[in-house]
Amino acid sequence: MVSALLLALFTPVSPVAVAALDPLEASIPDTLRFSARQLDTTAHTLPATDYPAATTSDGSWNTNGPRNWASGFLPGSFWLMYEHTGEPQWRLWAQRWQAGLESQKDRTDDQDLGFLLFTSFGNGYRLTREESYRRILLTAADSFSQRYDARMGLIRSRGDLDDTEEFEVIIDTLMNVELLFWASRHGGNHEWYEMAHQHALSVLKSHVRADGGTYQTVSLDPKTGAVLARSKEQGCWLETSWSRGQGWAVYGFTMAYRETRDPRLLEAARLTADYAIRHLPGDGVPYWDFQAPGIPREPRDSSAAAILASALVELSQLEPDPQRAAKDWHAARTILRSLSSPEYLGRRKPTRAILLHGTAYRPHHKSDTGLIHGDYYFLEALLRYSKAQPPRGAALAEGRPHAVRERTPVPDAINVPLGTDVTVTFSEEVADVDGNTLSLWREQTRIDATVSHDATRRIATLDPREDLAPGAVYTVRLTRGGPHPPTPLSWTFTTVAVPPPSAQTRILHFEDGELSAPASGVDAIQGPVKRVKGEGLGGAYAIRLSDSAPSSLEQRFLGTGEVSASFSLRVDALPSSKVVLVAFAHGDQLLANLVLLPSGELQLRNDTLDVGPKSNEVRQGGIYRLHLRQRRESGSYALLEASLSGRVEMMECPFASSRVLLSTPIADRLLLGGTDAPLSAVVDDLRLETVPP
Repeated sequence: MVSALLLALFTPVSPVAVAALDPLEASIPDTLRFSARQLDTTAHTLPATDYPAATTSDGSWNTNGPRNWASGFLPGSFWLMYEHTGEPQWRLWAQRWQAGLESQKDRTDDQDLGFLLFTSFGNGYRLTREESYRRILLTAADSFSQRYDARMGLIRSRGDLDDTEEFEVIIDTLMNVELLFWASRHGGNHEWYEMAHQHALSVLKSHVRADGGTYQTVSLDPKTGAVLARSKEQGCWLETSWSRGQGWAVYGFTMAYRETRDPRLLEAARLTADYAIRHLPGDGVPYWDFQAPGIPREPRDSSAAAILASALVELSQLEPDPQRAAKDWHAARTILRSLSSPEYLGRRKPTRAILLHGTAYRPHHKSDTGLIHGDYYFLEALLRYSKAQPPRGAALAEGRPHAVRERTPVPDAINVPLGTDVTVTFSEEVADVDGNTLSLWREQTRIDATVSHDATRRIATLDPREDLAPGAVYTVRLTRGGPHPPTPLSWTFTTVAVPPPSAQTRILHFEDGELSAPASGVDAIQGPVKRVKGEGLGGAYAIRLSDSAPSSLEQRFLGTGEVSASFSLRVDALPSSKVVLVAFAHGDQLLANLVLLPSGELQLRNDTLDVGPKSNEVRQGGIYRLHLRQRRESGSYALLEASLSGRVEMMECPFASSRVLLSTPIADRLLLGGTDAPLSAVVDDLRLETVPP
């Protein structure tokens, strides 16, 4: 029965017709047939109360209830398949799964109503003009509009509507304002249009960097509108770009330009799209973060690729500049060709998803999985591409493909080690890659280096003869040469900034003598703290904190805005209430600090303001290395970062990386331990680095 249904859904394409199509377009019917089989299996194996999000290790769907942000994408995918085939069964499945989402229309506590209801009921209304769907969407838009603050010109992404301390906005919310645009044109309040328009303009100012990269999270002061913190959550560092968030930006600004024809939003779409295209690897499928430190070994994110492809197809149709339109079109084609290939399509793989290799949340080790939102935007991109016209000047014969497949360091990489080599991996054989064509520059000075080219492995390596300078920007140039040269290319990266010679470093191993202040190197001790032997943290001795009273160590230093502390930790029992584990302080005032929660998660704070996401859970008995760092930036801002690594699960990226208002007065004390509540734990190997003002 299922096979018969699927055969009926797609009209075979004759060989003559296929020959007239470009290779990507020729592959789309077969890709959609496979997608239909996957969705058919999902519909027959899940109850209509379960909504898939990501696949598990065995390929089955992990599901959620109707409140999850991704719950609209399965009925949305059914609607897209109904749009493509006209087969009533897809409509029935879409209606069955979206019925459980209607209850979400009255929520004012969530910013995901567009993801939930516009993908489902929105597609349903577009295809059927069912009046009840329109009314549901208008109710949802009214609920969503309650999160708009006219003084801020922004929609509050998280938190209570009456929160007077913090106003948090994430880049994802830009996607959801399409619900407001649509509702204002379909019987809703015209003010909803203005809200959506202003939110997009405000996000351009708050979330988009000058180079087109984006921040995921911005926290503002509701009273003044001042930025309190810019934070990464699902990306690597603050200065890098989470690829899915970049996709949200390109898609959201393109949609906002379509709705408003505001040239400022066209420029925003161009800026963010150019950044994304510039940082794509050769096959067009981005890594989870465009500057992740382990590229090319880092996980890809097929969902980010699908979102970006759908956005670029639409942008190519709206773009008035033919050359820009052609660039967007060809980038979308590159992505879709790759996603339709065996490398990324789940054909002959034990998975219920359509696409492989999605990254849900890399800092929490959720990668290399199928993602329902990736499947949805992939289907949308294929259908958009099938209906679109190639931009003027964008002939299907795209010429010689780009020869460069991978580059390390990647474009705009930060914190690059001083002893790094530059490598270029080619997708095909190239000639004349040597010291004349591959070079490294710092401003106008060429760096003395040895260049080798392994033609068999298609890898060129540039090895600087001396270590690179700290905190410097370098440019790699790959120029033409010979009869079959690689495509000309240049990109920049920034080396890691090492502490200047004036930095003061103190290391405490607690190996020598009894613990006392100040004889052992500890400036002060609070509560019952013991020096104990044989705790397995690396050294012979460690420090045990009390489980019955607050207990901590104190290190004092000359007041500074640049300070970092790292230490080894084993938690023997999770606290019953949150406890400040480590803090930079001034007198009794806590400044940057890390809080250990009863769940085992760590939360970075600036004074009392939570910044960035929580860490992975610290497990009882596990041994970890923690690092809290504050680095002064320009003006009144500082960069806060917190890292957690274990002996098994290592992550080169900090779990929190945020630009925050620099607290005043500046820090002059380090507190380590259960500073405000009891904590059963052992610490060792404390390293404190300070840079005097």
